[in-house]
Amino acid sequence: MATIKEIAKKSGYSPATVSRLLNNDQNLSISPSTRNKIMTVANELGYWNSHKKNSQQQPIRPNLALLYRVSGKEQLQDEYFAFLRNAIIKEVDEAGAQIEIFSNIKDLIAAADSFQGFIGVGTDRVTQ
Repeated sequence: MATIKEIAKKSGYSPATVSRLLNNDQNLSISPSTRNKIMTVANELGYWNSHKKNSQQQPIRPNLALLYRVSGKEQLQDEYFAFLRNAIIKEVDEAGAQIEIFSNIKDLIAAADSFQGFIGVGTDRVTQ
């Protein structure tokens, strides 16, 4: 069973910061990279499997990025990728996560620290 102290030691942050994040303290102000590191360590150590969440707590909603790159050359292809995009958005929402959609890779890279995951959809060439 993972403890807050173990997560703090492995992540390099204080037990207070880890505790406040894992308990969804709404007044906690930390950088996205700090949040990502602590959440990654908590997942690696199996924190979520070993601790039952208090029913009064709001779950932490992971933030995902969707790079949607469709060239628009063929209507059938567009319909397929539009269906795929909508299905991803629906599944992410049902899983309790958040998703932000990008069509420009530069914008996604600029905001990369804000996301815990990334999904790419489409056939259009990605260039920087």
